Amino acid sequence: MAQHASPGVDKPVILLALDGGGIRGLSELLILDEIMRRVKYDLNLTEMPRPCEYFDLIGGTSTGGLIALMLGRLRMSTDEALRAYNSLACTIFSKNNRKRKGQDGMFKASTLENKVKEVVSKKDLGDRMLDPSTQSSKGKAFVCAVPANNMEHPRRFRTYPVRTLASVNCKIWEAARATTAAPTFFKRIAIGEEDQALEEFVDGGLKCNNPANQVLDEARDVYGNDRLVRCLISIGTGHPGTIGLSKPDTFQKFLPTKLIDVLKKIATDCEKTANDISVRFRDVENFYFRFNVVHGAEGISLEEWEKLGILTEHTKAYMSRVSVSKDIDKIVHILCHPENTGITLRTICGVPHILKLPQPVRVRPQPIPSPIFTGREDVIETLEKFFSPRPYGPTPRREYLLHGLGGAGKTQVALQFAKKYQNRFSRIYWIDASNRPTIEQSYKAIAADNNIDSSSKDSKEAQVDRDTTTALVLRWFANLNQEWLLLFDNCESIKNLHDFVPHGPYGNILFTSRDPTLGLTLPPNTIYEISEMENEDAITLLLRASRLNDKEMDEGLRQRARPVAKILGFLPLAIDIAGASIHMGRYDLDDYINTFRDHREIMMKDSTFTGASRYNQAVYTAWDISYDTLKSFAKGSKDSTKCQDAKAALQILNLCAFWHNEGIMEEIFRRAAENQHLTNDPKAQYSFDYATKVPDLLKVNVEKNWDPFLFRKGVSTLLSFSLMKQDRSKRYFSMHVLVHSWARDHIPSTAKPHQLYIATALLSSSISWRYLTEDYTFRRQLLPHIKECKKHGEAAEIIKLDNLEDASKFSLVFYEGGHWQEAEELEVQVMETRKRVLGEEHPESRAMEGGRRAVCASDGDVQEGAWGGASRHADQHG
Repeated sequence: MAQHASPGVDKPVILLALDGGGIRGLSELLILDEIMRRVKYDLNLTEMPRPCEYFDLIGGTSTGGLIALMLGRLRMSTDEALRAYNSLACTIFSKNNRKRKGQDGMFKASTLENKVKEVVSKKDLGDRMLDPSTQSSKGKAFVCAVPANNMEHPRRFRTYPVRTLASVNCKIWEAARATTAAPTFFKRIAIGEEDQALEEFVDGGLKCNNPANQVLDEARDVYGNDRLVRCLISIGTGHPGTIGLSKPDTFQKFLPTKLIDVLKKIATDCEKTANDISVRFRDVENFYFRFNVVHGAEGISLEEWEKLGILTEHTKAYMSRVSVSKDIDKIVHILCHPENTGITLRTICGVPHILKLPQPVRVRPQPIPSPIFTGREDVIETLEKFFSPRPYGPTPRREYLLHGLGGAGKTQVALQFAKKYQNRFSRIYWIDASNRPTIEQSYKAIAADNNIDSSSKDSKEAQVDRDTTTALVLRWFANLNQEWLLLFDNCESIKNLHDFVPHGPYGNILFTSRDPTLGLTLPPNTIYEISEMENEDAITLLLRASRLNDKEMDEGLRQRARPVAKILGFLPLAIDIAGASIHMGRYDLDDYINTFRDHREIMMKDSTFTGASRYNQAVYTAWDISYDTLKSFAKGSKDSTKCQDAKAALQILNLCAFWHNEGIMEEIFRRAAENQHLTNDPKAQYSFDYATKVPDLLKVNVEKNWDPFLFRKGVSTLLSFSLMKQDRSKRYFSMHVLVHSWARDHIPSTAKPHQLYIATALLSSSISWRYLTEDYTFRRQLLPHIKECKKHGEAAEIIKLDNLEDASKFSLVFYEGGHWQEAEELEVQVMETRKRVLGEEHPESRAMEGGRRAVCASDGDVQEGAWGGASRHADQHG
């Protein structure tokens, strides 16, 4: 029930949330000032309009809370607030206001108190939080603070009365002190009603530095679920990278202190909240607006008031961007013309669930059904009958296994079935079951997609833990009384599956595997062997793959295609690759057979392929022909587009050969390019078989943004040859396991060390030491690729992670993925090397040893600062 709704008011409310961020709060005021100036211009006003006349509810934390009080309770215009804010920042964070070392807080809190009192006195609107004015229902404001003895539940100090859980009607300066009492900056403040016990408060940023969710919750409490809402505007203080202090001392720099952990959590909290809300409201047009300066703010620490001019420049540059300016114009239009869109707070707060119900939920990356899928009607029909519709209510779990030769088309059969009968299932998930890490990765994606995580727990419990995440997802499936479908693709062993199949009576599971023994625990009628295609279906597929499908009924053409399909063993994968090669124009149906026989004869003389089955020979030979075609294109004129595309394709192929065959991300190349670690690496200049050099794939434009043109042309060429597949987003790629192994096996033994080095270095270069939500997500997706590089290096004894930066970064990925042992092994390697170089008594060596012990003592259950921090700082000096 609403606590303080104004009767008869039916205009939609407009909400504003302001992040914390020290002196960088100036950026928020500058953005708001630009909005209000455009409002003044569009409405032809003579005076600067005040935000309290246009925003119904303003919520802020820390420096954002201070601004919320200025704009809401003190009813300032943005230019008034800017003057007051600059005066506050310059005085509070000046050298004259610093305390002596060893005292509670770095700056004198009394100065902040006096400055706020001075501002309040000048406005002459009362000195208590509750606003005595009843002139307008707009301009309500609250600030967030955290009780020092119960940090789980942030407290809201309001400028308006509420019916339940009302906050203390304290002085305005007290609320300002409570919301800005950041650790190490200002001491805590005790607040309470007269003659009652006092309660200590600290900076609200420790729990909700981005208060957007707090604003939404407060709006429902104040206005009620049925109140119309127009938009939510959230403004940040600039992408921080990791919030820090300027010029940290040795203790802060090298040791995993609680202070550093807290500040990193604050930085992560802002962007994680922003990203989550962005996803939540992605389908609600013009409702959620987020502004946050992208570049420049990360170099300005919380207290560096002397850099306000630099911050102003970066903020104005950010607002000059076309996309940002367009969003500002949209907000100005809403403020000037707040039309009714029919959206209520009840609707908007229920959007995530409403939006997910109509369509099956799918996790990316996942393969897509082939557009030239042919035949297999018998197995599709069998699956359709087995997974037939059934009445709602308790029903037995249904499990089915498709097994058969590699390249027989098991995955495509499963995907075609799921696509054709998707309306039977409320949710469909594809699981890469090739090994334990890939299954864990798939479950983490499911957890993220359905908010099945431990984000509501405290920081200690919320550590990334693979076992906990898996258990939560398995429990979720076990209790999900719906007709969901899990596709466990490419299962390698029963051992891998044992811990990952949900218990319970609900749902449906479809397995694909080359191993028939996976069916030993299943009834005989739940197992189907996928073998070679029917002759006529194989011919049709070959003509479709060759882009001759408009003539697939031509009997003469089918007769010419018949011997090609036969020599390829009627195997779909081999036929698909051969058809793509024919389509690319180097061969036709008549001479492909002789080419195939010649290549197979040469290939079988290589000891690597001794003992290969007839079907594997078909795939490998077809692949070898395609690879030979790519090389011939790469040898062409250097100025030709086909030549450049082929060279890029060859290098991408050689790199991906050492990564996992699923979940290959374009994002790896973008991040590596923009980090520019490989640009001047002489080893990265190595290439063979006319492949392009890696730095050519990583070129950036004048703004230092990656130019993906050559990479995408190379990928397009690989797709044309059916050597690589892509998912619907066109940002994730995969290779069939047989093609993937051949791509690696064909590399000469003399070239493998170089190629493995480059593949490993590229992964390392893509990893940053940032801790935003997207960085955590990206690093988690790298885990299978890093494990593959590590496995190939150890198996062939051709590479070791001698580069300490690589070892530290990979240690971070293992650590965040819950692979504690692998993380510790790499960190010990870094630590021992540092000891040899710097000596055991060097501060960096001691710091790293302290971080390692902290992890060991807690089984990995610590924040990043205790693990990656020491290594990163040490590497910066190596």
